[in-house]
Amino acid sequence: MRNNFIRLGILGTLIILCIWQTTILWLGDTSSHNFLGDSSSDVVTQPKEIWVNKSGLAYKIDGDNDQGRLGLLTELVGEMKKGQYKIASEDQYTYAQLLARQGFVYEYGLSLSLDEILGFTINKENSKKEMDKISEIFIDISESDSYRNYIYLINEKQKVTAKITLEGRLELHNKTIKHYNDENKIEGVKTYQASLLNTNYSLFSNYSNAFLKNVFYPLDNQNLPIPYKELYIKPIITGKTEAEQINQLESYINVFFKNPSYKDYSITPDGIVFSDSLNLNIRYSNEGVLEFKKLITGDTIKLSAVEKMNKINNFIAESQAIPEKLKKGLYLKQIVEDEKSGETIYRFGYRYEDFEVLLTDHVKTELKTNEFLELAIKSNQIVRGSWLMLELEMINKDVASYKELTREVKGAINDTLRLCNISDLEADPLAYIECAYIIQSVESKIDFDWVALFEDEWYFP
Repeated sequence: MRNNFIRLGILGTLIILCIWQTTILWLGDTSSHNFLGDSSSDVVTQPKEIWVNKSGLAYKIDGDNDQGRLGLLTELVGEMKKGQYKIASEDQYTYAQLLARQGFVYEYGLSLSLDEILGFTINKENSKKEMDKISEIFIDISESDSYRNYIYLINEKQKVTAKITLEGRLELHNKTIKHYNDENKIEGVKTYQASLLNTNYSLFSNYSNAFLKNVFYPLDNQNLPIPYKELYIKPIITGKTEAEQINQLESYINVFFKNPSYKDYSITPDGIVFSDSLNLNIRYSNEGVLEFKKLITGDTIKLSAVEKMNKINNFIAESQAIPEKLKKGLYLKQIVEDEKSGETIYRFGYRYEDFEVLLTDHVKTELKTNEFLELAIKSNQIVRGSWLMLELEMINKDVASYKELTREVKGAINDTLRLCNISDLEADPLAYIECAYIIQSVESKIDFDWVALFEDEWYFP
């Protein structure tokens, strides 16, 4: 009898070991299985721009590091997470009045809830009103002191809707404003002007409504032109043979698969397709776009807006399939609710150092894409995505290959008026004007010039 128990114990152990070995064989290293799953990374939504505002004159914050954009954003979110704040309605100030002060403008590429911006649900007990969606945040340094900070929320129509009184001190913000108040330290730094303020610097003293909303445009000064790098765009996957391309692609796409050894691939006229038996399909196009599609399996739990936003931000931060250079310049540009498919679609634009990079309609058609990166959530899962496997490089890496744009903003505006057949800026105001890199085609030099937004369409005057 005792021998039977021993035999059963040994047999049971062997069965368990066999199951474990089979699991490892088919699933590989389970530590990599969170690629499309949950994540605990502390990542927040990046603004398009952060401006230091000095009574209407402004400076772009560059450097996505601990002392630049990332540092400021991390400090703000960290202080808000402590919960020592009150939110109240605000009707005392207009946005123009705030811009006449010293502070910081966080400019987002679209309207978002405060929860989506901060990455967590704010304490509703600290808020006396239902929160509107906002597109900008103004941190008032003029009023702030060692004990509290005053933060104003601005909606897409640039109406000040709420005021946050935040206890504590934003050390890096105060250190940064002190730096920009030292004229010796900002000598040669490009200065911008708030279009809402009619000052001695303003281009539009004769136009009270030249733009739909405030735009920071550079002061015209032929003695201080706008420096930019000469860039070209090229594919990241540069293998000449099929085997070389697949080998390069595997360093990006293997993370999708539970066991990369069991994936299949096929060559099609449009590119290379990878798949497995678990409803996952990955395609790399000949034009340099990587796409994945995943059929929903398991839970169909609905996520809140902030949970979706966090899932998207964490996916981008942790994904080995997205090139690091692309990650550094991404900012959220559009959110689309597709009622037909049940998807929430997130589209991201791209900044190279201080400037926006725009895809013309021609190159979007060529690449068959809407933006630099797009991700879609359905239920509680990221079900598809696409991004450019292209990179921007300096034409001459051995030399600080800077060029200078001497064309003034006045000329760009006048050319835009002619291009759009606008006879009266007050009747037909522009939405935006800025300097940007413009991609006309793949594997070519990138243009740099003024671009203008009018009636939801970009123009290149």
